[in-house]
Amino acid sequence: MAAAAARQRMKPADDSTTYVRLPPGADRLAAAYAQPRDGHEPQPVDLDSVQPVIRGMPRRVQARTAVPGTITPAQAHLTAAPRIGPLKLAHRLGVYVGAILYFIVGILVDKLRRRDSQMRRAVRLRRTFERVGGTFVKIGQQMASRLDLLPLRYCEELANMLDHYPAIPTEQAIAILERTTGKRLDDIFSTFDPEPIGSASIACVYQAVLRETGETVAVKVRRPGIRELFEADFRVLDVLGGTAEALTLVRPGLSLGIREEFRNALTSELDFRKEARIQEIFERRARKAKLHFFSAPRIHPQYCNDEVIVQDFSSGMWMYEVLAGVEQNDPVALARMAELNIDPANLARRLLFMSNWSVFEGLAFHADPHPANIVVRANSQLVFIDFGATGYFDQPRRDVYVRMYQAYQTENIWEMARMGLAINEPLPPMDINAVTRELEKSFYNSMLAIKSKSAPWYERTSANGWINAVRLVSKHHINTPPDLLMYARSTLLYDTLAARLDPSINFYKVGMRYFKWAKRRSQKRGRKAMRRIARRGLLKSVDFGQIEQTANTFNGLLFRLQRLFSAPYDFTVLPFVIEKWIFVAMMVIRFVTQSLVVTGLAVGIGLIAELLQRRPIAAAETVRQVIEHPVYWIVIAVLAIVHIRLILFRLEQKTQTP
Repeated sequence: MAAAAARQRMKPADDSTTYVRLPPGADRLAAAYAQPRDGHEPQPVDLDSVQPVIRGMPRRVQARTAVPGTITPAQAHLTAAPRIGPLKLAHRLGVYVGAILYFIVGILVDKLRRRDSQMRRAVRLRRTFERVGGTFVKIGQQMASRLDLLPLRYCEELANMLDHYPAIPTEQAIAILERTTGKRLDDIFSTFDPEPIGSASIACVYQAVLRETGETVAVKVRRPGIRELFEADFRVLDVLGGTAEALTLVRPGLSLGIREEFRNALTSELDFRKEARIQEIFERRARKAKLHFFSAPRIHPQYCNDEVIVQDFSSGMWMYEVLAGVEQNDPVALARMAELNIDPANLARRLLFMSNWSVFEGLAFHADPHPANIVVRANSQLVFIDFGATGYFDQPRRDVYVRMYQAYQTENIWEMARMGLAINEPLPPMDINAVTRELEKSFYNSMLAIKSKSAPWYERTSANGWINAVRLVSKHHINTPPDLLMYARSTLLYDTLAARLDPSINFYKVGMRYFKWAKRRSQKRGRKAMRRIARRGLLKSVDFGQIEQTANTFNGLLFRLQRLFSAPYDFTVLPFVIEKWIFVAMMVIRFVTQSLVVTGLAVGIGLIAELLQRRPIAAAETVRQVIEHPVYWIVIAVLAIVHIRLILFRLEQKTQTP
């Protein structure tokens, strides 16, 4: 009753406040709190000043609006690998085995006809990949960067692989567009050309006009089922690589690293979200740096997803058309170049400048700059497309590369060799001094070619030094970082394009121009910062020369500390030698154990056969028959060869000297 009376005396503070009814049971709780406690008599309560604890409070009336149905749901990024059935895996394995036999039989025929050569083998390898098609083409293009495994002639031939395939049916492309964007085709585009302007193994490219802005765009649509095909080929590579390692046809662990690199590289090309983001960052940073002579098509992110990229349409001349005008004097190409004011020598310098800029200031560098991925606009402006194959250098490797350029300026061959080895860190146990001396000799020969004015252009490129270094370190079983391999291959492509455009170009001189530009840009940023400090009255008398000298000394110290902690070496030789002989002992024990297991299985199978034939069991006779059987000795011989090769692989690794 007290709670009811109190509630009756409650008056709203203003007319806009709304009171709500107490929930069921609230009157009983309020009355309980109003009862006397601890045996005291109830006291008179002033209901105007005392309110029950449990009571209603004013609440704001919230607006109730329906959620519009025009919001496009977020597109989830697919990371799980698709499932591959045994039949599809067996089919792809058969395709691979057939391709391998085609290549081997062709070599044998050439040897019988006495016309075998490295050039013919390289051409046959490229044709083998193109004949199988599909994922084989992308794998072949990735193998073109494995300068540490394949001869240069093979890599150059694989880099020329064709990548043209029948187009996706237009209905499928439109269905993919509408499914991934959540919109109808006519809601996005006012015009969509059903005939693709490009058709490769991964995607088809169409041209269209955006309905909202009227801009002409290029629409890249990923082929349906390409992820499943790639995954099946990854599984086949795992089977073949694992078998080759188990039979010690290759060094244990070698194929695993290569397979992982292929998987990462090819999966990256399927990741359209990553490609669009790299391209968008590249275009924005080039524009922010006010480098107007190269760029990338602007991305329209609202229409991009896992399977579709929509970007500005780039018009002009393809780089291969410019090369046709320069090398073949094609009249149509020359007329178009004159119309657009395209200077081949200027293009060559800009290509090399962009290569250095993307490595040292970009978040990623374009690792596949072949002529079909470069559009040349008016006034020799470069537009780079297709950022599916990219690489990245972390800051320590960038610092090493800068120091190598500085060593080249002073003709410090020993420092160049040390930096060439440092860029491959962390290193395995090895004789560092011996490898460094070999690198020094390699860089010395490269320096002679670079300084010579009579050397051919392909010996004067920076890529030539990197390729020789990569081949040399691979000889000592040093796992070259994948990004360094991609950089060496991309540098080879950039240098080749530049030399074809201007055979007289000086590669290192153009590279030093970039570093001078970067230094001036850094100094300009520093002067702006100093002026801001001076305007605030915080700068009195400062010795800027001393500051610069101190900064250089500090940077050198940091660089050495970074190398020390990022590449921990085990300088103790004795534990490494002991570990190798422990490995030999373990291999011997494993061989004996496996031989006993094989013998036991063979004897067990013989005893079971005697039981099934209801003959008296003669264990000693069965053991004798097993030991005398030629198949048994073939199995034991295979086991022995495998273990001996494993031991030899391990003993070949050189110890590391301090």
